Amino acid sequence: MVKFLLILGLIPVIIGIAMRKWFGERVLNRLSTRPTQLSAGKLLEKLQQSGQLEMEVKTAKRSRVTSEELILARTVAEEKKVEALSEAGLLFGLALLGRRQPELIRWHEWALKFSWAFPAFLILVVIFAAVVGSFVRWALPVVSLGLGVGTLVSFLAAWIEWQAAGLAGQFLKQKAVISREDDRIAVSKGMRALAARRCVPGLLQFFFPEGKSG
Repeated sequence: MVKFLLILGLIPVIIGIAMRKWFGERVLNRLSTRPTQLSAGKLLEKLQQSGQLEMEVKTAKRSRVTSEELILARTVAEEKKVEALSEAGLLFGLALLGRRQPELIRWHEWALKFSWAFPAFLILVVIFAAVVGSFVRWALPVVSLGLGVGTLVSFLAAWIEWQAAGLAGQFLKQKAVISREDDRIAVSKGMRALAARRCVPGLLQFFFPEGKSG
């Protein structure tokens, strides 16, 4: 039973890592590294204006979307590489998706938090149990199951971001926000690749960090 639970938890983790590497990192590493005409911050501002979103564009430590703000990470706001523009485009896509289906954005935020919190909580419980000398035999299966459940929830976040990437890609195709066609196509691919990175829960990103394209 112990081995069965261990394997059961590892199956979604292995699938998630494979999807992240194949659909995420592999695609991002193949994107052009030459500078684009727009910075990520300027692109997000143009998208917000063109999409007539009543949301303020800001920068902060990490990228996220709220009901009133499009927040882009400071580390990418001034960058002009395709990957940075893809992050800005994905934020815009999430905002578009939230305008159409706000419940999906709430699920997305919950999934991101859960993929961090639940595996971490189980690991702390196992560490405490090991300290007091109990349930040591079940430690690895519990951690494995926790990471497995966290990965399954991460698939939900990845799917929602994939939908957002599709919406943003359609918008970019209809509007001349990005003037160069090859840049637009690359950004559309990059947005889906960034969504694929979500297939690994937040906690595992310590062990499988994001690769750097270019």
